[in-house]
Amino acid sequence: MKSESDGHESEPLPLHGDRIYKKISKSQRSNQRDKDDTLLDLKNPPKLNRHSVSISHCPQMGGFAYVERPFQVGFDIEIFARINESVVKRIATKDELKRSPQPQILWCAKESLFKALYGNQPKVLSDLTIDSWNSLSADTFEFRSHTPTAAVGFVLQNHQYIFSVCFVDFSVSS
Repeated sequence: MKSESDGHESEPLPLHGDRIYKKISKSQRSNQRDKDDTLLDLKNPPKLNRHSVSISHCPQMGGFAYVERPFQVGFDIEIFARINESVVKRIATKDELKRSPQPQILWCAKESLFKALYGNQPKVLSDLTIDSWNSLSADTFEFRSHTPTAAVGFVLQNHQYIFSVCFVDFSVSS
C-alpha cells in the first residue's frame, strides 16, 4: 500500500478490536514508555499547566480524574473494609463524624479534598473540615468544604469500594 504523504510502500496498520495501532520504532517506544512511567510514580503526581489530574489505586483497581484549570481535582478509591474507624476518628472532629454518612465515607472525602488542594495542602488531614453533606441516593453523597477554600465533592459507595472526587476552583475566593 502506498502512503499518500510520502509515496512509499507501507504495511497496513494492524487492527486490535476497535483500535488501530501504528508501528513505531524502538526509540519511539522507549520514549513513550518513559513518559508513561511518570504516571506510575504516585509520589510525584503529574504536573500539567492547563489541566489538573489526580490518580488513585487500591489492590484491585485504579483510576484517575482530569479537569481543565482553574479547577483542581482530587480522586480517591478505597476498599471499604480496609478503612479503620479509629484512624478516621484521629483526622475528624466529633461534629464531622456526626454529620458524615459513615466514617469510611468521610475518610475518602477528606482524601480527595486533600488531593484537590495540591500545592495548597495543609500538613495533615485533620486540618481539613467537611462542612456539609447531602444525600443524593442511598449510596451517593455530595460534600462541601470551605477550608482552606471552597470545594465540592461526591462520594459513591458500593459494598466493597468507595470512590470520591473533589473539585476546587482557585479562581474564586471563599
